[in-house]
Formats: sequence, structure tokens, C-alpha cells
Amino acid sequence: MRLLNAIHIDITFQFRHGFYYVYLFISVLYLLILFNLQQGIRETITLLLLFIDTTMLGFFFIGAIVLLEKGQNILQSLFVTPLRLSEYIIAKVISLSILAMASALIIVTPIHLSIINFPVLLFGLWLSVIFFTLFGLIIAARSQNVNDYFAKALGLGLVASLPLAQYLHIFSTPLFYVLPTRATLILLEAAVKPTGLLHIIYAFICLLVWNSLAAFLAYRYFYRHVLVGTGAL
Repeated sequence: MRLLNAIHIDITFQFRHGFYYVYLFISVLYLLILFNLQQGIRETITLLLLFIDTTMLGFFFIGAIVLLEKGQNILQSLFVTPLRLSEYIIAKVISLSILAMASALIIVTPIHLSIINFPVLLFGLWLSVIFFTLFGLIIAARSQNVNDYFAKALGLGLVASLPLAQYLHIFSTPLFYVLPTRATLILLEAAVKPTGLLHIIYAFICLLVWNSLAAFLAYRYFYRHVLVGTGAL
């Protein structure tokens, strides 16, 4: 019940601050752009939009959310309630995942309904959104303000996005397979074109491993740098 209440509060917060309205507008705008592209490049642009925007949605928003809560001293009062830190983190991940998945469905369903492998697409996107949200939590836990967050996030985000060079046939190296974003791109491609089963299995395992590591670090950093550091405990 605590977790459900926390998810409800987060979604209500996101509605109140216009997250859903903004992403509805952005998603419809993307859809209109895609409708006017030639069939040959439409799939490529769709996957790029999903990768650059939808999967990183939580990464963009979580820093602002956490820093706003820190600045308004919400965390000090929140964690004197029975709410656990793990439930706080899970609620943030689930609420932002719902927003990201809704945006993705708006973008892809009207155009690619007949050719998309939806289980692969949705599960791959979901795992990727989880990773980037947790990744954002790790950075937010050690950031003093929004500018500090985005300064740190920019460099790390650029490193994480390097596998795009292989997707765009600019540069390739086996080292990209270590990064979770390579796994994301493989699953996005697998949703619209034939992909080897071993590649799909690798991608799911890679994201699960990275998500486990990110969850551990997010909990540890948040406890040490936010709860203890701000006196929320």
C-alpha cells in the first residue's frame, strides 16, 4: 500500500507540473514529423527518437524532481513516515516508466503497428528507461543544484550515447557491447527487423545486469548523500 501511494503521489506530481501535457505535445509532434518522412528512413528516425528521447526521459526529469524535493525540504518530512528508501526509488522508476511508455506508444503505434514486435520493443524500452532513471538518481544524489546535475549528466550521457556511432555506421568497436545503450539499440532494432536470438538474449542480460548495478548504486548514494547528508534520517 505504501508503494502504491508513493506511485500515485509521483504521478499526481508529474501531472501537476505538466510532464504529461508536455510529452503528449512532443509525442504528437514527433508523430506528425514521422508521417511526412519517406518509408525508407522512417524506421531509422523512429528508433533514434525512441533512443534519444523516450529511453532517456527519466534521466532528464529525475534530477529536477529530486533536487526540487531536496530544495523544498520534502525529503526530511517524507522519510520520517513509514516509507522506505527502496519504495521511494521504485515509485520514481515506475511513475516515469509509465510516462515514457505512453509516449513511445503514441509515437510508434499509428505508423509501425503492422511491423513492430511489441513485446521486444516495450520490454527493451522499459528496461532502458529503468536504467536511465536509476542513472539519473545516482547523479542527482551527488548534485547540489540543477546546473550541477546537468553538468555532470552531460559528460556521462555523451559516453553512454557512443553506441549511436555504430548504429549510424560511423564507427564501431566491440567495446560498445559493454555499454547498456548498445543493448538498447539492439532491442529497438529487433522490434522492427530480424535480429539474431543470441543478440537479443545478450541485450536483455546486459540491461538486467546494468539495472541491478544501477539500483544498488542509486540506493547507496541516495542514502549516503541525500538522507544522511540532509538530515532526512
